[in-house]
Amino acid sequence: MHTDLRQVLSARFFPTVPKPIPASHPDDPAPHPVRPFAPITDEEVSRNLAKTSNASAPGPTGIGYKLLKWCHVANPDRLTTLFNASIQLGHHPWCTASVLPIPKPGKTDYRIAKAYRPISLLECCGKLLEKIVAKRVLLDSNRYHLLPPSQFGSRDYHSAVDAALALTHSAQSCTKSGYVGALLLFDIQGFFDNLHVERLTHCFSLLGFAPQLCEWVKSFLTDRRVLLSLNGDPLPEIVLNHGTLQGSPLLPLLSAIYTAPLLRLIENWKWRSLSMYVDDGSIFATGATHKDASERAADGFSIVTS
Repeated sequence: MHTDLRQVLSARFFPTVPKPIPASHPDDPAPHPVRPFAPITDEEVSRNLAKTSNASAPGPTGIGYKLLKWCHVANPDRLTTLFNASIQLGHHPWCTASVLPIPKPGKTDYRIAKAYRPISLLECCGKLLEKIVAKRVLLDSNRYHLLPPSQFGSRDYHSAVDAALALTHSAQSCTKSGYVGALLLFDIQGFFDNLHVERLTHCFSLLGFAPQLCEWVKSFLTDRRVLLSLNGDPLPEIVLNHGTLQGSPLLPLLSAIYTAPLLRLIENWKWRSLSMYVDDGSIFATGATHKDASERAADGFSIVTS
């Protein structure tokens, strides 16, 4: 029974064969100037450790944040040296995660994948480094305007509320001008599970991040190992070389960066616009008639999905 369910869950949550995608595209935006990566400091480690919870479930090694805090107090530069070496070598060594499929209540058939919600338990030491890198990336994103304003996820002062307000403004503008507005909403199915490593690394490098940090991101996304457990019964590990396990502090930012070239490409659209909230998107089109607006929204969706 567990073997059959493992195959069902693996096929749904951990696809092992990525679709072929070229790393670079002819219409990619121009690259930003490369910025050096300043070494991680003891103060950064202390500040980010202080915001962690001792009650957070640890990864496969069982090393939680409380033990990391003890380590940092006993030898403040130990974790800092380890993290800087990881970045400089372009290698993320914490690549194994325990995944627990939690049954959703009230389901009639627990032999299907939709009846479960996978919970990823990542190594706390790796998550701490990912948290530090995520804050560095977010700081650069805000300072150098790396993400288009039409991306409302993983940005300061760009929330779901802001996306709703922008849509409300567009609708009110149509009402006042006498034009018709059409809204097309879509969700990218399996987005996080199908992030292409080479393409994402290329998109990351286009934003001017240091080469060693780009290599570290590539390592972070490569050779991920999943230890799936059902009712306390461990199953053979799964190896992933694409996508990313949910639970990492870096995941939302990398996901937003993955779609940034698309948003840059359509910035000059007329009569329609595209907004994204990580993997959720909306196309708003206007026209003199319902038919014009609907056709423009549909054409925009064809461009996005091509």
